[in-house]
Amino acid sequence: TQPPIVQATYKDAKGQTTTFETDTIGRVTKQVDPLNRTTTIQRDPQGNPLTITRPNNAITTMTYDLRGNLLTSTEQAIAATTSFTYEPVFNQVTRITDPKGNQTNITYDVKGNPLTITDADNKVTTFTYNAQGLLLTSTDPTLHEIRFTYDVLGRLLTTTDPLNRTTTLTYDAAGNVATSKDALDRITTFQYDAKNRLKKVIDPLLGETIYTYDGNGNLLTVKDAKNQTTTFAYDDRNRLLSTTDPLGKVEAYEYDGNDNLTKRITPKLDQIVFAYDSVNQLLSKTLPGSGVTSYQYDVAGNVTNVTDPDSVLAMTYDLANRLTTVKTDGSPNQPAVTLAYTYDKNGNRLTATDPAGTNSYSYDPLNRLASLASPAGSTTFTYDALSRRTAMTLPNGTSTTYTYDPASQVTNILHQLTATSAQINQAAYAYNNVGNRTSLTDKRGSQTFGYDTLDRLTSASHPLLGTPQAFAYDPVGNRTTGGTVVNAGNQLTADATHSYQYDDNGNLTRKTLLATGNFTTYTYDAENRLTKVEEFVAGASTPTATSTYRYDGLGRRIEKVANGQTRRYIYDGEDILLEYDGVNVLQARYTHGPGIDEPIAVTKGGATYFYHQDGLGSMTDLTDSSGATVKSYSYDAYGNILESPGTVEQPYTYTGHEFDTESGLYQARARFYDSVAVRFFQKDSRGLVRGEWNLYQYVLNNPVNLDDPLGEFPRRPHRPIRPLNDTIGPAYACVTRVRDDVWIQAGSQGWRNNDKRVHCVVSCEVGKQCGTGAGFSAGAAREAYQLTMKGYIFDPAQRRDSVLDEKANIFGLTCPLAQDCYQRCIARY
Repeated sequence: TQPPIVQATYKDAKGQTTTFETDTIGRVTKQVDPLNRTTTIQRDPQGNPLTITRPNNAITTMTYDLRGNLLTSTEQAIAATTSFTYEPVFNQVTRITDPKGNQTNITYDVKGNPLTITDADNKVTTFTYNAQGLLLTSTDPTLHEIRFTYDVLGRLLTTTDPLNRTTTLTYDAAGNVATSKDALDRITTFQYDAKNRLKKVIDPLLGETIYTYDGNGNLLTVKDAKNQTTTFAYDDRNRLLSTTDPLGKVEAYEYDGNDNLTKRITPKLDQIVFAYDSVNQLLSKTLPGSGVTSYQYDVAGNVTNVTDPDSVLAMTYDLANRLTTVKTDGSPNQPAVTLAYTYDKNGNRLTATDPAGTNSYSYDPLNRLASLASPAGSTTFTYDALSRRTAMTLPNGTSTTYTYDPASQVTNILHQLTATSAQINQAAYAYNNVGNRTSLTDKRGSQTFGYDTLDRLTSASHPLLGTPQAFAYDPVGNRTTGGTVVNAGNQLTADATHSYQYDDNGNLTRKTLLATGNFTTYTYDAENRLTKVEEFVAGASTPTATSTYRYDGLGRRIEKVANGQTRRYIYDGEDILLEYDGVNVLQARYTHGPGIDEPIAVTKGGATYFYHQDGLGSMTDLTDSSGATVKSYSYDAYGNILESPGTVEQPYTYTGHEFDTESGLYQARARFYDSVAVRFFQKDSRGLVRGEWNLYQYVLNNPVNLDDPLGEFPRRPHRPIRPLNDTIGPAYACVTRVRDDVWIQAGSQGWRNNDKRVHCVVSCEVGKQCGTGAGFSAGAAREAYQLTMKGYIFDPAQRRDSVLDEKANIFGLTCPLAQDCYQRCIARY
């Protein structure tokens, strides 16, 4: 018999009530949120969820063995079942079978440590451990090994990669990392206060960044290596109230009782106002002078409508919350278009249909894209055992091969005609001991690169440049060559050819050519998006040329008017799919690969052309349907186009970004990049989170190795980085289900704000229900994502919080099978 029902309510700080039904030992069986959306959970006598019915009537069913281990998890709407098997000693998962039947197998040693992981492509990764169970080696399927050593306290000392490059750590008496030495023997030093909060970082050039905190551990001030200070203020709930930059410009924030941001007051005193519904979903965003952006949701919480003054987007989803259609409304600034998507049982996209055609996708057992059939033809992809792309074959009889060294650094990219092996172009790279490229050889010849101790580019040669380029920087990354002058806010105010002015938000507003007095003005909306560029002759009040830009409610540029031409864009995610003219007649269709900024083909004017990219993602060549080269590009180290022979015009150039000829700027989504001034001219809205105190520098002044696809953070292209759901493999459905279950439980008992308890319980339940391997991977993947992709590793408070979260994860994972997860974690946190 089922335990009797107990009813409970939870009222948040805004008075919104969620009601729960639980059994007598507190396990949730029903939740009704303030929008009257109902989730029900049917459990077996041991409390394991058997059926979860969500507000959109999506049903997940689970089965278990006699020890309570999850055996199957099925999403009924799409008939997708993930299954698990376990070993009998430590009760850990040994096999995971995804909804398409692909299997991952795990073996363990006598202590329960994973020994081998065999993926669905039968590729094996092996591990060895010391007597304390600490990982000593990890050997990938290509037999390349990473080695680890530890001190007597079990702390990591050295990490040595397959190229025998070693990183070394030391620790202070409290166990904090004190120094980090890289493979070039460059040392970064870390110092901490009495509460083990990071107070100083000394870089290899002896530049010091100093941090102070308030009594609650909130970061108060940061003084960078030029003694420029950024200050933060908080309320009594530790919410950020204001940020003051080194120029004294203040941005302020207001919140509601549920900690939702309700108002952002910019340094220009623009007020951006946010409104939320009773479950804290954003309903509207109001910008001064730009109108209102409104949002609507379905019962599952998916965004179904985004409307702003320039566009309307309507979305639908299936019961697995996968996007099925996107519609634009056909407003004067936007053509009426419907995009439709289908998926396989693993969630991989199978088809994408638009008014100009359909893309069809197929995948290998590791869910890697194997082929893409589009109106431009069929493109195929192959990979090695490390999921690195090894070849791409295009529909026009051309192919690209990729070669890597043991550390997964791309060493050669060769574009050629498949039938004759005639070379179109290549990019051959050599590297130093910390992974910076020291040379590039392509069809134009050889380029060489040099760096300072902070990995900033200092020299670059090019066959098309008579004299090598030379660069030098101040302690925080402002270029000091070229007659540059910067202010205390790291804003470039003058160089050898121009002077520059900014608004209080830090956006470039005027650029004046010193030789003639001619100038360019730049206009922005309240969210610092560039909306207008005007060219003036010295002393004139009427522009000689004007370009304007519009954006949709997701921040994507949907219209550009320049040189008397209007271009409008329809997007597939972050990529431009369709291009229209000013009367909404289709002009071009783009086919994109699986990565961001990876166009494969463009069809325009009745012809199709194919893209070829180097190791930075820059377009080097464009070929026609016969494989003949019709356009080529060459760039200097910071992206200035040195030559571009050929008559075919298309927008994608350096690092795959759109180049706006009218302004001479690269459109990097969140911001615009000026390759002549080698910097952004808008602040990085997320830079402070990553600990980058110069908010204008481009890719940390390392443009040969890094790109910035979103204009928000630099990354290293051509590294096989897997998304979160792939990191933890087919167990993702199990992990998601357990996480949701715990979140409901936390809401019913009022401890959702106890982050450590949530981490602990989720890891504990995932370990028991999905396997310890899945639990460890889920916790590690989440922390790795937050630390790296979200930049938390550079924020001392976030780094400290991450360490505590990881400890909570481990405490949960080590829960004995006989102990209840909730009892264990509530007793500790």
